[in-house]
Amino acid sequence: MKSPENAFVKFVRDSIGEDGLSLNIKNSRWVNSNGFKCWGFFDQEQICVAKKNPRWIEVLAHEYSHFIQWKSGTPLYKKCFGPTNNYSDVVEDWLFGKDFDRRMVRRAFETYRSMERECEKITVKILQKHSIPCDIERYKQEANLSIYMYHYMEMTRIKSFKKDPDWRVIRKMPASFRSQSHKTVSKEILDIVEELA
Repeated sequence: MKSPENAFVKFVRDSIGEDGLSLNIKNSRWVNSNGFKCWGFFDQEQICVAKKNPRWIEVLAHEYSHFIQWKSGTPLYKKCFGPTNNYSDVVEDWLFGKDFDRRMVRRAFETYRSMERECEKITVKILQKHSIPCDIERYKQEANLSIYMYHYMEMTRIKSFKKDPDWRVIRKMPASFRSQSHKTVSKEILDIVEELA
């Protein structure tokens, strides 16, 4: 009998394969996506995940959720990755030094955070549907932290963080998506995020 993780990998490979996409699981801790070091990415051609990350299966579920956003054409995803807008490019280019009107930067980050929050909510459903062993409360806390980090990136123009958050930092985050982390961030949470910069 297959483990839930192996069954999910096969499901993802078959599911995205129907649309001509590939699944690339790297035997590394990080992968590179447009100059950013990360645990995984989806780029409309593939899902790529670093398997030496201890929570790689959750990352795979997250990136598969971006695939779902893309395939179903959610309005937030289309605003971030076209054809409606390309707010993801604005966020990335601005972080790498390109200048934009301040209102455009604010709109791009707001939309990007909202798109990521939508993705995280899909991911929780995917993890539960496929019986992936996962602490869902901790996952939601880590998801909220990730979104809060985009607030900090917008405020400081920092494009990467020096430290990975440990469990003490993660457990200080809200454990539900009622927190509206894509809209506001408190000074207390910003102070926590700043410790990772």
